[in-house]
Amino acid sequence: MRDFEYTPEWYADSVEWLSGVHSGDDLREHFERPPTHPEYAERWERWFEGAEIRGRVLELGFNSGATIYRLCKMFPGVTVDGIDWNEKLRVLEPWLREIAPGLGELWFGDCNTVDRPDCYYDCVTSINFYEHLPVEAYYASITMCYRLLVPGGYMFVYLGKPKQPAHINLRSDSRVCHDMLARGFEFVRKQRGLMVFRKPD
Repeated sequence: MRDFEYTPEWYADSVEWLSGVHSGDDLREHFERPPTHPEYAERWERWFEGAEIRGRVLELGFNSGATIYRLCKMFPGVTVDGIDWNEKLRVLEPWLREIAPGLGELWFGDCNTVDRPDCYYDCVTSINFYEHLPVEAYYASITMCYRLLVPGGYMFVYLGKPKQPAHINLRSDSRVCHDMLARGFEFVRKQRGLMVFRKPD
């Protein structure tokens, strides 16, 4: 089997569901549709219970905007920015703004070049994202997120585990914890697979 290679064309072709979205209502219906896997529903019911999410949030690899949508619903008053490499997702922005009033800015490009000052974000989320990054980009992203977070800020991390060609950076949770701690973070807790880290004060 040849090595998997990410390209903008691959990303553009990976969002077949986008052809059925033509409005904010369509996008909301896409998000609210019962998940194929029951454990996904439990994730969203339980993952962020008791979480301290406030202020300004950065979502890495926002894809459909599902995490942005849910965070805005669960934590009124937050502002959620997002970055993704897939330019085809630009069409979602006006519809996402309709249904996620807390949406801040969306960028398209390299996830390691967020042009914001140190200590700009209160929280960062990385959900089903790091397993898609080359190892060097993964390490660089953790370092960047540490820089962007305020002291005491939180980072929420979930790496998908299925063996798929696009998952080029599969890691155990214990390895992710090691990687995060080695770059300055503190481990807070693991909640139904979602790992929570904190930048020390």
